Amino acid sequence: MPLASGGESGYVFTTGRQIVPAKGDIAFTTNGKLTSGIVHSTTASPERITVTNAGLYVILYSVSSIGPDVFSLFLNGKDEIDGSTYISNDYNQQNTGYVLVNLNANSYVTLRNRLHQSIYLQIPNDNIPDFVNASLFIQKVN
Repeated sequence: MPLASGGESGYVFTTGRQIVPAKGDIAFTTNGKLTSGIVHSTTASPERITVTNAGLYVILYSVSSIGPDVFSLFLNGKDEIDGSTYISNDYNQQNTGYVLVNLNANSYVTLRNRLHQSIYLQIPNDNIPDFVNASLFIQKVN
């Protein structure tokens, strides 16, 4: 899903059961392709995706939950990224969001549950392996 040629990019996702706490961040348990400049650990702070270089970034995310949900991207754990809040007000519906944002070097982003209740990420009834229920793609565009 490249949006710009030559830009640093990364894709992280999660599979399996996960309960995202009220006002908590999604823990991304699996790394897809990560180029230099995008850093993510599946063990130490798996909710954080770090950019090592300053620039303009496009970020896309998708969440499949078992009920209504509201998610926002946060910068460095404290500041909501303007224009990144998306709502899914139905059961078993995918929530997809995207934003274009300037990030400073060594900044990190998280995907946060905005509700005052826990959110259960969706899992299939027939045990389909490697079912992705939350993902985030980030790419530097300049």
